Amino acid sequence: MSKLVAQNHPALHTICDDVTTEEIENGFAEKLIKHMHDAIKTYNVEGFTAVAIAAPQIGVAKRVFIIDDQSTDRDSLPSIVAINPKILRSSKKTHVVGEGCLSVPELYG
Repeated sequence: MSKLVAQNHPALHTICDDVTTEEIENGFAEKLIKHMHDAIKTYNVEGFTAVAIAAPQIGVAKRVFIIDDQSTDRDSLPSIVAINPKILRSSKKTHVVGEGCLSVPELYG
């Protein structure tokens, strides 16, 4: 479960389920987050390191993502674990930057 899944994996193409209270209490969520940390630390393609990963990227269709910036050549982003995140509001300000996805290698925009 600590490896990135291929871009055709079903977990990447489905609406994810919430993490339940039971899954937090029984340790499932903690194990999932550990696997996500393990997976993000192994990513290094052509000198690029990972910044964030979501549970579907390791094959688990749950609403969890982490930010764990692996870069060493710039100021790192703060580490964050988000379980069942919801967008409450958004800014009207925009900023255009390059973006890639660990699950869709070699495609950047």
